[in-house]
Amino acid sequence: MIITLVDDTDLSMLGKGQQARTYELYSMVARKAEIRLVTQEARYPERLAWVSELRVVGSLPGKGSAWVGSLSSLAVIAETAKGSDVIIAEHIYGVNRWAPLASRLSGLQFVYDSHGNEAEVCKSLACIASVTPFEKAMYKSADAIIAISDKVLEKAWRLYKVKTEKQLVLVPGLRGVSCRGKGRLRTSLSLWGVRESEVVAVMHGSLRYGPNMDALKALLTSSSGSRERHGVIFVVAGSSDMRPGWLSDSVLYVGFVNDVDDLLCSADVAVSLNVSGTGVHMKVIDYLSAGLVLVATPKSLEGIPAVALEGYPLALVSPGSDLGETVATLAERARGPFSGRAKLPTWDEQASKLLNFLSSV
Repeated sequence: MIITLVDDTDLSMLGKGQQARTYELYSMVARKAEIRLVTQEARYPERLAWVSELRVVGSLPGKGSAWVGSLSSLAVIAETAKGSDVIIAEHIYGVNRWAPLASRLSGLQFVYDSHGNEAEVCKSLACIASVTPFEKAMYKSADAIIAISDKVLEKAWRLYKVKTEKQLVLVPGLRGVSCRGKGRLRTSLSLWGVRESEVVAVMHGSLRYGPNMDALKALLTSSSGSRERHGVIFVVAGSSDMRPGWLSDSVLYVGFVNDVDDLLCSADVAVSLNVSGTGVHMKVIDYLSAGLVLVATPKSLEGIPAVALEGYPLALVSPGSDLGETVATLAERARGPFSGRAKLPTWDEQASKLLNFLSSV
């Protein structure tokens, strides 16, 4: 099978939320099928060796990049897709918006791979006006739909009246995490005055993304005094415009980390306090892949099958609860990486499931 994959994001830059899902899934698919990739940026093309053909379309400056990608987007997709069996689009922005039209011109099936409904995270009328028509068109144009969770499909039906027999729910798979030679961050935390005896709870994700910033605000309000009363500190990592340093008496921001696994292997507990967002929170999949003890809000676990978390060392919390006490209590029972095992498939298993679905399409 030959798949033309269209994605506006830079898949050569690993560890960024839904990009991690796309990379992990389709790099596994590439072991059993041919993947041609059309994208708007690839700063490290050598990391995309699993792609048989890589086409980078130049983007218009500013908001034009998100609106149309470039004026050559349609021609590049159509040319790349010649001889393909299917065109798959990830997201609804930039070059992706041309994928449905390219599929019609090429006489190919179009599959929309939905990571979540972007309209759900809009907080302004301008956002809704710029997102809703394109997202609706993606769903309505699709010959088949892949969704990251049942919740995404249910909400797509309510938002856009989308319903098709050709649909597949493909939850994120667990990735391999090894702590051999990792955990260096724990040593460097001593430079910030963190003691070896203290419980380190980590939370990561780009703070330029609204739901992650909302989670940080929830953390700051529910962790006051945690270090003094419970010996718990919270280490936050992710890109932002803030300088690394202490954000409160118990919350330390360490900036962007290139090696997410080093962060995971340096932790005693993982924390996810999302109160907004859509799809599946990929940071939680990172925590589950590492087997880290987890403290989370119900929203953070949205889209993850309940059966996958049976027996997992997990505590559910609501914003405003005494987070330090919850973390300390959980850490007394289980602590550090590989303390738990989630019942989720591997990416290799999900790749096989996807190919079987595409064959039926």
